[in-house]
Amino acid sequence: MNYSNAKYELNFCDSLGNSITFLSTADTNQFQRLAAVRGVGQVGALTIEFSGGAEQAAFFPLLERYGALRKDAIIEVWRITNGFRSLLGDTVWFVRQVTRSLAESGVQTISVVAYDAMYLLSSRIVVNPFVVIQEPKITLTGTPSDNMTRLVRDAFLRSPIFGDRSVPNFSTPRYQFFEDVTVQIDVARTPLLEALQMLSEVSVQQSSPVYFDVVATSASSMMFQVFPDQRGFDRRLGQGGGGGLILGSNTGIIREITTITDWTDEITSVFPWGANGSTVNRFVTNPLLPVPPISSPFARREAISDAGNGDNDETLSIAYSELQARRGSWNVSCTLQDTNDFVYGIDWGYGDRLYLNAFGTNVDCRIMGVEVEVANKQEVIRLSLNVTEEIV
Repeated sequence: MNYSNAKYELNFCDSLGNSITFLSTADTNQFQRLAAVRGVGQVGALTIEFSGGAEQAAFFPLLERYGALRKDAIIEVWRITNGFRSLLGDTVWFVRQVTRSLAESGVQTISVVAYDAMYLLSSRIVVNPFVVIQEPKITLTGTPSDNMTRLVRDAFLRSPIFGDRSVPNFSTPRYQFFEDVTVQIDVARTPLLEALQMLSEVSVQQSSPVYFDVVATSASSMMFQVFPDQRGFDRRLGQGGGGGLILGSNTGIIREITTITDWTDEITSVFPWGANGSTVNRFVTNPLLPVPPISSPFARREAISDAGNGDNDETLSIAYSELQARRGSWNVSCTLQDTNDFVYGIDWGYGDRLYLNAFGTNVDCRIMGVEVEVANKQEVIRLSLNVTEEIV
């Protein structure tokens, strides 16, 4: 089998996105290690390590002089394979930590930690930008996609009340997929990223998943995006975007694989409890996602959900959330071998939905996390996947 030989280029920019220097990990002897992690709906992290050897690397003063080692300096990571050049993870990375050390031998090292563009969402809280006195509740109603867009737009406004909260070249197009889901949740005093995660979780619970991301269109331009069904493309058989894709150890694509099926804390029946005791008068036992619990005569496990002073709708919603959060889980992690016939960024990508053959069982799953590590000029790609359902 012919393996691809991916190369990486690092574009170090100042905080305005002006390029300072390009470094190729293949040609720069001082490069030691690169590790990038992206997770759907989470803030990702990038670590880059350099060593100057016996003498300081020539580009160290250049990076420092022009601001590439300062707070919020921007790094682009470009992956080149088979003549195809792609921006790793569709994102840029903001420098937030720099560690410099000098050994007794005179060897100088630099370690840079940066966070992806989702980091912008973690920098804001949810407030009503149009009023001075904030209400104790900010209740969202409507579809998750519409609410996500509205929350992000409000968080990055120039407000006469709260001043300039905007970010240059950060766009928030309006997304409305008309998903068959409505939400009613309180997001007052909530960090923006947490509120978006809550909306995404509700959409997943109601079988109409909506995911979100901040995508870089250049080193200085970013866009908030909302995605229905999966963060990436649907690569399953008979679906568009990939021509059909089944991962499996027998295909030569997977080098290592681990599956964890866990029913330790599973709950199958929830008794809703609200302001007046049980306001629903029945157990909630119907999971909203299509993964059926494995049946056995001992499978029933009960719990009580507490909605405080919530009304009937809130009580029932919290009960369903409790039921969904404590279902049995089936998670997969694996290490992939990038080959000339199976290239990351072309044949598959971050956030894609696909079929996986795990120990003889075909499952429908989503790629929820990608970790790329480059050390000693060798690349390792690891995935974390959430199983949607077993294919009978």
